[in-house]
Amino acid sequence: MFLNSTIEKQYVRTYNALFSIIRKISTFTFCRVCPDVHRDRSCARGQNVTFAACATERQAAHPTLLFAIIVSVCIAGGAEAQPGRQMENLGRGVVAVSRGIVRDSGSVFVSWRMLATDPEAVAFNLYRSTDGRAAVKVNDYPISRNTNYNDVDADLGRANSYYVRAVVDGIEQEPSEVPMNVGILPANAPEEQYISIPLRTPAGYTPNDASVGDLDGDGEYEIVLHQTGVATDNASGGFTDEPILQAYKLDGTFLWEINLGINIREGAHYTQFMVYDLDGDGIAEVACKTADGSIDGVGNVIGDADADYRSSSGYILTGPEYLTIFDGATGAELVTTDYIPPRGRVTDW
Repeated sequence: MFLNSTIEKQYVRTYNALFSIIRKISTFTFCRVCPDVHRDRSCARGQNVTFAACATERQAAHPTLLFAIIVSVCIAGGAEAQPGRQMENLGRGVVAVSRGIVRDSGSVFVSWRMLATDPEAVAFNLYRSTDGRAAVKVNDYPISRNTNYNDVDADLGRANSYYVRAVVDGIEQEPSEVPMNVGILPANAPEEQYISIPLRTPAGYTPNDASVGDLDGDGEYEIVLHQTGVATDNASGGFTDEPILQAYKLDGTFLWEINLGINIREGAHYTQFMVYDLDGDGIAEVACKTADGSIDGVGNVIGDADADYRSSSGYILTGPEYLTIFDGATGAELVTTDYIPPRGRVTDW
């Protein structure tokens, strides 16, 4: 075990604390008749309890208790010594949707994001701007028990935009950004409990799995969507369409499209993908299996553009498989390597 000086000091303090606890516990008697812990041999709830009985119980109880103490203290000490984990640099993610007319007035449901860096006692003030005019605070008191609010005084016939300001120790912090499309409610917006995002779905395809990440470093999530055409699962033969990945901003802005090509079979168990900021630069990457003929988001072909490894029954059992990391902002291939584990020979499976 390799420990730095800070961790060594932590474990020395832990050992000394445990030794002190052990000395104190050794003067107590754990009673099997009542839940009490006695410093003497008497028990108010059992006249026939002897010291021997309590001592027997004490011997059984001490190892368990001490083990729990050791584990708890060591975990706490270890947690303090661990470096901070990598986090996304996200904004408040304000979303506003119309609830229509409620009790003779317009109602807008507004929600926002609480950040991991917020103090435990953080509260929020919510502001509304109508038709671009100066914003007004809509809550009477700082919102401290949740991260949403029903604005029951909104004029739904006008455009309303919302932002929040965190309140820390009674002091308002900087206002949040107003995300396009989701933080702005247009005039006469339909009563919908969701955000509608226009898609460029290819003919014959349907939207399938999706994942989110901050693809352009603006502090808001974008969506990576798997568009599926004709699909066939592992147990069945048949030719499939090429799996397609597309990226969108929440206002529907189209960012890029990746076509995984004919050598990646379309099906429920073939096209897993991951969206995550792997290098910690504030822009998420996209990772998935690729093959010869896959086309990245800027039109570059991975491997052999003319390769076709499909068998006569539509299976793909030969040819190389790759793992590719794509740039989240452009969909461009960043790096490609051999996929692990390798496919090998079907006869060896």
